[in-house]
Amino acid sequence: AAEAAVAAARELDSAPLEVRSLLLEVEALDALGRHEEASSSLSRAADLARESDDRRSLAALALTREDALAGGAAVELPVSFSEALQIFRTTGDREGEARVLVQEARRFMYLGEHLPEAGAKVDQALAIAREIHNRRLQAEALDALGTFAFLQGKMEDAEKAFGDAVDAAREARSYRYLLSALQNHAVALHVLRRLDTARTLYEEAAELGKRLGSRNGYGWMLANFGWLLLDLGDEEGAVGVFSEGLAVGEHTGSAELRGLCHKGLGAALRTLQGWESAVGHLEAAIELFEEAGQQEEADRLRVGFYETQAVNGEVEEAIQGLNRLASRYPLSAGAQTGVASRATLAETLRKAGRLEEALGLALELEATDLQRFPDERADVLLTLARAQAAAGRLSEAERRLRAFTDPNRRLGTPEQSLLARLFLGAVLRLRGQEDEGRAELVTVRREARRLGLDHLADSAERTLAGEPEMVRW
Repeated sequence: AAEAAVAAARELDSAPLEVRSLLLEVEALDALGRHEEASSSLSRAADLARESDDRRSLAALALTREDALAGGAAVELPVSFSEALQIFRTTGDREGEARVLVQEARRFMYLGEHLPEAGAKVDQALAIAREIHNRRLQAEALDALGTFAFLQGKMEDAEKAFGDAVDAAREARSYRYLLSALQNHAVALHVLRRLDTARTLYEEAAELGKRLGSRNGYGWMLANFGWLLLDLGDEEGAVGVFSEGLAVGEHTGSAELRGLCHKGLGAALRTLQGWESAVGHLEAAIELFEEAGQQEEADRLRVGFYETQAVNGEVEEAIQGLNRLASRYPLSAGAQTGVASRATLAETLRKAGRLEEALGLALELEATDLQRFPDERADVLLTLARAQAAAGRLSEAERRLRAFTDPNRRLGTPEQSLLARLFLGAVLRLRGQEDEGRAELVTVRREARRLGLDHLADSAERTLAGEPEMVRW
């Protein structure tokens, strides 16, 4: 249909109409994963807009979705966001104005720059969308608002915004935005451990993606869905979803998507069939991430690879590999992989009984600013506390574990927090604070059951039933 519109515009010799038709073609080709063709059409639209010097055509180019360029050649657009915004305001195009505000905000969020300004632009766009009673535009702005809250770590706010975006897209019958909002809403629910509701949304998104024939967003949605299924303990379902996502990645040529799906297949098959079945997928994922220019993502996967090696008894090999990674990423560089490799190395040393080495490394990490890496910070505190408890330094272990009980500051994932509180309960009992220790363990058992973390609930049950000295630090 988009190709027919382009042909009709050429027959009418209308440059503005041809530019808009080409942009529709870009959107359609991108959804199908045909990125090189999308880039080619976008380049033609940019050239035509320059030649015709039509201001509205130039402004329309700024509304091209960022992901239309994924996998294709970069296209230099002949108009900036600020210039497009001025054109839309001058011509009284309120919808165009709001959409440019959203696109510029998303650009800032993608780059991790000017986040307060990004939030203000999203608020302006949402206000315009409500003022002109445009539900499709509201869906677009609410989806961006949810992304902004997500990046700020405000998961409840993100979940609400994504849910509102789903409602607006349904009402507007805007299925492209509905697919995006469903996926993002499911991701937020996953983080909040509302797993069954997240699964329902992913299933709806998968069905909608098939109906729309979308390839690009559909493949990424499948990858996220697979990780949810792993969290639900449905490894067989995850294998099916990751395999379908891998097929989409083969079609679109996205090395990064294929890498993510191989990574998921490795995780699922490791549980179902053991390490030997998983290792080929993990190695393929590392290679694909490197092909996609995602070196740090490849090295983050290597961290998990070495961690699994240690669990499977290859402790010295794992320690050597983690040391190599740590030397590649100095802590002063502030890279997540540098922190993650050291945190995993400290935990591996602790498990190997090399407590002094583990304590030294964990204390070095604790002294580093880890605010940007909340999960790794939680891992470091857990490793440090467990090593201190194993070494008989119970008061120091208690102080660090209590950081997980502060209601005003969430530390780590819900699973990390409950694991810390389980150990806190045991430490308190060892220090003679029996009632408080048992109360912590009862809380862990109740909350772990509520969140579907049965392995932690069972551990709390065993710790309550046994002597505190039996805890394996």
